[in-house]
Amino acid sequence: MTLKCRGAAALFVALVLAVATGCGAKTATVKGVVKVDGKPIPNGNVSFRTATGLIVDAPIQSDGTYSAPNVPVGEAQVLVSAMDPKFEAKMSELAGRSEPDGKTTGRGKLQVGGAAPPGGDFQAQYTLVDSKFNSYESSGLKVNVSNPETTYDIPVTKTKR
Repeated sequence: MTLKCRGAAALFVALVLAVATGCGAKTATVKGVVKVDGKPIPNGNVSFRTATGLIVDAPIQSDGTYSAPNVPVGEAQVLVSAMDPKFEAKMSELAGRSEPDGKTTGRGKLQVGGAAPPGGDFQAQYTLVDSKFNSYESSGLKVNVSNPETTYDIPVTKTKR
């Protein structure tokens, strides 16, 4: 094989490999740790919103880690939401669903003619992160996603009570 043919063959192989691998993926996995006041948060959700409006969610694991696959490459806004597990129990109590299977017991405080739903700061007392992190606009969190993987540790603060 001549030098000219070898060069053409090498170029052909490079082009085939580039096409086969996607020539640079357009999505990436974003992973990291969410910490509240320096400590890993035990549950919750991280959401990424791209410039096109696509939203990708990832659950926060008990050790504070999260992994969001298939986030489009580019800048994304980020929000973090996390509720104390006691919130679900309290809402079940108020709705009269204190049975483990979720069935209504009929003893809830939020029944017709029963007590009014808690107002004001009721939900805030069960939120593990400051409410500003629950919105893309107010969180101030952004990440530049690049392939194939982006590490983004997220520091958040706790709601002041």
